[in-house]
Amino acid sequence: MYAAKAADMRRIARSLSDDVYALVAELDDARRANFAGGTHGARHGSPLMNRALQHKFAALFGKRRGWRLSASGFPPVVLARHGVSARSSDPADGWPRAVADHPFFYRTDDRRAAAVAVHLYEASNQNRVAIRSWAAAHRLRVAFPTDFPSWWVPGGTTLCVYEPLLEAKAGRHE
Repeated sequence: MYAAKAADMRRIARSLSDDVYALVAELDDARRANFAGGTHGARHGSPLMNRALQHKFAALFGKRRGWRLSASGFPPVVLARHGVSARSSDPADGWPRAVADHPFFYRTDDRRAAAVAVHLYEASNQNRVAIRSWAAAHRLRVAFPTDFPSWWVPGGTTLCVYEPLLEAKAGRHE
C-alpha cells in the first residue's frame, strides 16, 4: 500500500468506533458494497474502507492483549524466539497459507515479536490437528479465540493466533 493510502487508511481507522459489534456491521456493509459495485454509498463502497476496518479490528485485538499492531512482519522462527528481527526480508517466509492466511503481526512495547493473528477459511477440527502439529514443530502455541471475531470475513473465516511457547519466552537470552 502506498504511504498516502496507508495514512488515509489509518486516519479512517481512528475515526471508527471501538465497539466490535458495530465494526462487524460496518465491515459487512463495506464487503457488500464492494461486491455490489459500491452502491451503498462512498463511505462503504471503498476497498480503503475495508482495509481501515480490518486495521481497526486488528489494533483493538492487539490492544486487548497488550500487543501493538506491527507495521512489519516476521517469520515463525522470530516469533518462536520472541525476537526482534530476522535475516529474511520476506515476512511471509515460513508462514504457509494453509496455517497462516491473511496474517496480522503483533509486537510487544519493546518491539519483540508477540503474536501472529491469521484468518483461516478451513479450520475444522481435523484441520486444527494439522495446525497444532505445524505450530508445535515451529515451537509455537496456537489458539482459536472465541472472545473476538475474525476480522477478515466475520463468520466466514476463523481467527487463529500463534504465540511463542511459554518456555521459549521465559528462556530467551538476547
